[in-house]
Amino acid sequence: KIKVVQGTFGDENEIITKIKTAKPGDFQIVHSSGVNYYIKYVNAGMNSEINEANIPNMANVLQPMIEPFRKLTPKLSAVPYDYGTTGIAYNTKVISPEEAKEKGAALLLDKKYA
Repeated sequence: KIKVVQGTFGDENEIITKIKTAKPGDFQIVHSSGVNYYIKYVNAGMNSEINEANIPNMANVLQPMIEPFRKLTPKLSAVPYDYGTTGIAYNTKVISPEEAKEKGAALLLDKKYA
């Protein structure tokens, strides 16, 4: 028997804190805000690798939605569930268009630009 417990949180930092302080098993699935926070879960050791063979519809997920996650961790710990856009503005005197295209949202996590 599976018991579903639904909850909400104010922002991504709040849920990360809740997960860190929770008992093992309290959180199985979190609908996060995409790749920017995905790496925080991975770096904090709060992820587990997904066996993609167990997800029959994985082939139906658009590759451009998965690629940013794979750039960070080749083995997925998340599957994109929905889609949205986030514009990223950058200073072309500091970051070349080629680097911006190559790194995409990963630029936001690059300590070189912190």
